[in-house]
Amino acid sequence: MAASSWPASIAEVLASEGGWSDHKSDPGGATNRGITIAVFRMWRGNYALGPKDLRALSEAESKAIYRSEYWNAVQGDALPPGIDHLVFDMACNAGVRRSSLQLQDVVGADPDGVIGPRTLQRVGMFADKLDVMIDSLRDAHEAHYKSLRTFSTFGKGWMARLGRRTALARELLREA
Repeated sequence: MAASSWPASIAEVLASEGGWSDHKSDPGGATNRGITIAVFRMWRGNYALGPKDLRALSEAESKAIYRSEYWNAVQGDALPPGIDHLVFDMACNAGVRRSSLQLQDVVGADPDGVIGPRTLQRVGMFADKLDVMIDSLRDAHEAHYKSLRTFSTFGKGWMARLGRRTALARELLREA
């Protein structure tokens, strides 16, 4: 599949993630542009980096991190338009493994948390039912959010993001 969803997807993720945050209830801890301190340290290969370093994260570097550690990790370029955005945005928000497992569950692939050739083959079997896949992924994402103990704190924002994520996925599918 074409990588054409990347520009729209990264723009939406950056808009959703915002800037600096260090909310006491967020298990991810300090984040900037949605990049957690742990991911930032791993990306830079320097585990001594602190919040001050993370605050200086540029948009260009955050895009590089998102491309490498999230978009590529969920095989964004190989997924159908719309599905690529749903899986990518959920990976950014809830982790690559969780997002991959949700996709695998929806398409009936072996649940190993890694989107590889077998999962992509199963996705291809739904080529004429991508609108149904969007609905199924949306439902899986909603169920995950509602299962979290922090839903009362962050749920309103997560549900709004899920609405935007789903709307963009439908738009990307229509444009394909």
